[in-house]
Amino acid sequence: MALPEGDELVERLSGLGADWAALVESLAAACQQAGQPLSLAALLFALRDIPYGPPQGEDTAQAVLAQWRGTGEGKHLLAHSALDRLALKPRFWMAQYRLSAEAAWLPAALRERLPALGVWDVHHFLTAELLGRTCRIDLTWPVSLAAEGLPTTRHWAPGRDFSVAVVSALAVPVPVAEMPRRKRDWLEALNGDEAALHQEAVAELTAFVEAHQPCPALREALVRSVASLYP
Repeated sequence: MALPEGDELVERLSGLGADWAALVESLAAACQQAGQPLSLAALLFALRDIPYGPPQGEDTAQAVLAQWRGTGEGKHLLAHSALDRLALKPRFWMAQYRLSAEAAWLPAALRERLPALGVWDVHHFLTAELLGRTCRIDLTWPVSLAAEGLPTTRHWAPGRDFSVAVVSALAVPVPVAEMPRRKRDWLEALNGDEAALHQEAVAELTAFVEAHQPCPALREALVRSVASLYP
């Protein structure tokens, strides 16, 4: 089954509400400027490039879209809502991994301060059914952070996997409605007495990212994302 693009994509996503309508219309204009129709790839690259960081209030899909800012949790909740609207059968996944000195993509200062075994964290990504394949979609880091060594996807076409931001031996699908509770319980069980250390490590990583990522106005951000898709 062909994926929707152009006016059909605008119409279907605009049904998610006024904020979505404004986004897809601006993204369609950026694609038109590049001589291309609005596509699923352009949409996912735009969501990939949402500046990383917790929005004010809860890290929900609505807050991420309204504030154009979110963590891996909120960005993937936002993408899930779009893929679900497009009937692409998205699934939300959580994966456990260690923030440790062996994670070469972490800032050097943070790696030096982590304990030898690191601390546990939970990573988020999606799968969706695209062109007859179950494809992995990982939108955690904006492409601008590739210059800082953070793993992100620079090239993608429907039917292929995004690059996974972290490697994990254990990943499980989680119903969206259960995700916040499941994540909280999982982190508590994994870290135990090191919960405060985990929070400090995540806060330091977030501060590093926020200091090294550009945060242009929305229209400029969309133009940049489209340019990364059609260089």
